[in-house]
Amino acid sequence: MKGAKILLAVSAVLAIGAGAAMIFATAAFLGPQGISVDDKVALLGQAQGALLVGIGVLNLLAMRCSDAKGLQAVLGGNLALQITGLGVNIRARRKLGDPPGLWGRGASRDSRRPLRLLLRPGRQGARRGLSSRISL
Repeated sequence: MKGAKILLAVSAVLAIGAGAAMIFATAAFLGPQGISVDDKVALLGQAQGALLVGIGVLNLLAMRCSDAKGLQAVLGGNLALQITGLGVNIRARRKLGDPPGLWGRGASRDSRRPLRLLLRPGRQGARRGLSSRISL
């Protein structure tokens, strides 16, 4: 139960921080992602920021809960939110590709290389890496 409360605290801080950035600095937050921000897009970004702040506050309040079923419900909702967001991001990336300048030149390919070396068994870095301790 203590681990769940730590998870709620971390996710609450991240949600409130990202939500505040979306509310107060929408153009600065969305601009590096290749999104041109006009008034309509800014309004949508601010609405998303308000939702993130609400989720963060919900997570902070759920930390007080001692009922396992209540914590399960909040953590399940957070998991559903993350999976849905991941699906949206995967769809956007497949449909639109990487926005120019988001990752820098070659970073999209190069940033995955250390992870592949660590997790793929039989590769040079895998013997020293995590693959011997992680079962996939």
